[in-house]
Amino acid sequence: MIKDLKLFLTALTVLFWERPMTEGYRRAVKNLLTERELLQRNAKGQARLRSLQGGRSLKLNLGCGPNIKKEWINIDMQGGREVYEFDLREPLPLPDGSCSMIYSEHFFEHIEYPQPAEDLLRDYARLLQPGGILSIGVPDGEIGLRAYTGDDAQNFFAVSKEHWHPQWANTRMEQINYLFRQDGEHRFIYDEETLLSVIERVGFVEARRRLFDPQIDSASRAWGTLYVEARLKKL
Repeated sequence: MIKDLKLFLTALTVLFWERPMTEGYRRAVKNLLTERELLQRNAKGQARLRSLQGGRSLKLNLGCGPNIKKEWINIDMQGGREVYEFDLREPLPLPDGSCSMIYSEHFFEHIEYPQPAEDLLRDYARLLQPGGILSIGVPDGEIGLRAYTGDDAQNFFAVSKEHWHPQWANTRMEQINYLFRQDGEHRFIYDEETLLSVIERVGFVEARRRLFDPQIDSASRAWGTLYVEARLKKL
């Protein structure tokens, strides 16, 4: 309680009395205001998710953005009526073993590693029923690093520049930095070895790289995405 009160008083000082601000201070205030808005929206989303308490064999689409899946529980902090708003940096307020599949595409790279990434994966294991499937797609860091060292068999720099990277990312190093940082939005970029390792470390089995699946994956992500799949061990 005392710690929370100190944080609250500090927040008031930041918002109303500290002038003038440095660039770093201004960025911190902006982040604080953003987090405050997310906190308010998250409270509403929690209540809505708790309405699913009796559900079984749910299929979760985490960090869905505009890629809505019918008959799935689509969760993000942005979206309309079909999306459950929730801060996915936090454990989901759903019962143990209530899900048959948990899916995310270009979301998990926005989570800090190794924590809270490992804790979130453990929470996914809690949510899945025995034999349930975890499927994750993230930017493939290995492609970019291979391209930088001269093995650009997949034309990484040309394709990335054409479809995703901003105008300022012209040199190879500028493009690599954008892949790993994306204007501060990316927290950790994976290769196959690392992603499979952390998934297995939290208790999943049969972790493997998989091919792009047009039935569930976004066509715009077919190139440059590392897709992996694993199962929760059966009892």
